[in-house]
Amino acid sequence: PPQPQPPRPAILRPPAPPRKPSPIERAIDIAQAWLLGGNTVLRVGVVLLFLGLAFLLRYATEGMVVPVELRYAGVAASAIALLGLVAWPLLLMFLIINQRGLLVLGGRMKVNAFAPDGSNTPSAFGQRLVRSHANCLENLPLQAAVLLYAMHAGQTALTDPLALLLLGARLFQSAMHLISTGPLFVWLRFAGFFIQLGILGYWLLLLGGLI
Repeated sequence: PPQPQPPRPAILRPPAPPRKPSPIERAIDIAQAWLLGGNTVLRVGVVLLFLGLAFLLRYATEGMVVPVELRYAGVAASAIALLGLVAWPLLLMFLIINQRGLLVLGGRMKVNAFAPDGSNTPSAFGQRLVRSHANCLENLPLQAAVLLYAMHAGQTALTDPLALLLLGARLFQSAMHLISTGPLFVWLRFAGFFIQLGILGYWLLLLGGLI
């Protein structure tokens, strides 16, 4: 009699790779993790405070009557602020180069011995100088992008009223950082940073036509 055929082995296919989340899904996940992780009430309060400040600035500037002379003087405010935001970290870099050059020429450090974060710089001021310069560079792309967009779109009338305040807050934050890292000066630095953050967010809402 014919012998029964043995069953054919099942073909095992590798499992399909998991679908990668889209950029929008990743952004939503990051936002949910930030909002729901840690102190949720505090973070919701920060968001509401930011929105409240944005509408408060909008209400304050709508009723503001600016003389013609100040309007002409403020035309270049965004450009001046942008140049100042670029010139300030450049000045800090010159100070870093000068300090490190003196250390190398004086034989106190080798030219290739400097840590990127300035942690091995002999003086405390030199360490704060390096960190202050790095902080300026971290925030410069955001500030420059908004100002350049306003200039390119011909919307500097929206950024001019607060442009110099943004520059002043940036200089104030760096100055407090250079003076000390004590608790009081850290709070003052945060105040300067918060002002910059509020102005940038307010500009984005204005330029986006949301307020």
